Amino acid sequence: MTEYVKMNEEPIEIEYVEDEHEAARDFTPSFWHNNRRYYLNDFIRTHNNPWTAGAEFPEHIHGYEAENYFHPLFIELVNDEAVNVYEERSAEQ
Repeated sequence: MTEYVKMNEEPIEIEYVEDEHEAARDFTPSFWHNNRRYYLNDFIRTHNNPWTAGAEFPEHIHGYEAENYFHPLFIELVNDEAVNVYEERSAEQ
């Protein structure tokens, strides 16, 4: 059995800021977690997605990290203003 463990205590605010490294990402919705900036467009939708058909995610898990194949982060959108970050763990861990 799989469980999703919340990694933050309070919702993390989604920010729209200038990117100091890549101008193409200026004002792209993003958030800071664990000393790293994550962009919302780097996450794949979990529900109503034909590529994840057959996969079962809890209703509160809205996306997973696209480029991290082995240990992706999962996010929950909170009123389009913030996110909660989760890690997937098997029940045996």
